[in-house]
Amino acid sequence: MLKSRNKKILCVYTLDSILCPKDKPIRYLTDIPLGISYIMAAIKHAGYELELFVFSQKNDIKKDINKLFSENNFDIVLFTSVSSQYFFVRKIAQYIKEVKPEIKNVIGGVHATLNFKDVLKEDCFDVVCVGDGEHATVDYIKHIRENKQINSIDNLYIKENGNILNPNKIYFTEDLDSLYPPLRDIWNKWISFPKSYYSAYKILVTRGCYNNCSYCSNHALSRISSTTKYVRYRNVDKIVEEINSVNYHKIDLVCESLTLNKQFFNDLTTALKKNNENRATKILYYAESNVYHSILNEDFFRRIDEANIRVLGIGLESGSYKIRRKVLLRPNYSNKDLYNFCQMAKKFNIAVHTYVLIGIPYETQNDYLKTINILRKCQPNFIFVYIYMPYPGTNLYKRLVEDKIIKGYNYFSHSEERTKALVSYKNMSKLRIQLNYIFFFIRVYWKHKPLIELFTLTAGRFLYCYNRFIPSFSYNFLEKKLSQNLDKLNQNENL
Repeated sequence: MLKSRNKKILCVYTLDSILCPKDKPIRYLTDIPLGISYIMAAIKHAGYELELFVFSQKNDIKKDINKLFSENNFDIVLFTSVSSQYFFVRKIAQYIKEVKPEIKNVIGGVHATLNFKDVLKEDCFDVVCVGDGEHATVDYIKHIRENKQINSIDNLYIKENGNILNPNKIYFTEDLDSLYPPLRDIWNKWISFPKSYYSAYKILVTRGCYNNCSYCSNHALSRISSTTKYVRYRNVDKIVEEINSVNYHKIDLVCESLTLNKQFFNDLTTALKKNNENRATKILYYAESNVYHSILNEDFFRRIDEANIRVLGIGLESGSYKIRRKVLLRPNYSNKDLYNFCQMAKKFNIAVHTYVLIGIPYETQNDYLKTINILRKCQPNFIFVYIYMPYPGTNLYKRLVEDKIIKGYNYFSHSEERTKALVSYKNMSKLRIQLNYIFFFIRVYWKHKPLIELFTLTAGRFLYCYNRFIPSFSYNFLEKKLSQNLDKLNQNENL
């Protein structure tokens, strides 16, 4: 029975959800994705009704889709996907086409952008969005709702009467402040721990990245448009205005190029400091930084401290200089630079979170131990450790195909992104990579963190890897306890 006969747009988001129930698969406010949130805001402000549904690996796809379509009059479904989620997204889109062939399925996101030719071959997708989708999506909806003939829409590849309509151009939205603020409230019912100590609202500061890391999508994304800038900065006043509008005491500043533009960095930190001056409860900030020798000075950290940026995330990726520079194509920094960065941050009581990749192609166990050794020396407050996955469209993926290490991306599984070793290499077997992943925290933090914390973190790695083999009644108990323990442990961090 339809609750409403008004036509609506269904927005579908998918994710891995090991530690959360299927009805609330998003853990924290921090996990709300900005990309599709901006697109939903554009749709809402254009006057169209929309519905959001979040699928995890625990959902019964057919049952949930049947219920959704029995209660709503959808005519367009929007998907976003990274490579590891693509096959899961495709499965959902295929079933929608099976039961409702008249529905228009639109897909965007990094995977669709970098692999649009392959995605266009799928019968379940009618439109592929390449690049920014805020304006293009609204334009397409308007054409469909007003029954207008479509000749071409920028950033969209559209299937029409057996043909593919190509976009006149592919572009990036250069004026980020022209976009409506992302739709946040629509996510509330999907979040397991909205009041968690670890929750923070994301605020977009920039889009794009100057680095050309071989494993990351940024270098490939930067090439899709030759007419517009890829790295774009927002107006500082607009950033502060949005921070105040969300009215929350913890903010995650989304910016991959914060320290590469000194004037912007100075203007932003000054504005954040000023905005906090008359507040009874100061806003705490999380930001990401690069480990460049040029910023290893007290002025940089003093500005960070005065702006109340209490956590800095930095990408070490590998402790092996050879792997960083020759395989990952990371910027030029040394392990000594990382150590000095951590020491100076501690001096100003700023927490450091590092990002690490293991199971990197051409990596040896000795390279892996170099990562362990520098982290044992630095003792960052927390480490986000992931197993490398070759993402289609990136330079390192192409290198692995050329070297005949992989044949394609059919090895992706939506429930195992960057937590399960899926590729064996000459110097490192899948089993070795998996063991390195599970016992990573013990090797880095042994005798530096409490045993209960090490046990919880290690148990978390194990659950991520082998949740399929744990009986459901035991797994449900373990995931609940693990989530509670992780949340309590996070209270020991600054953010």
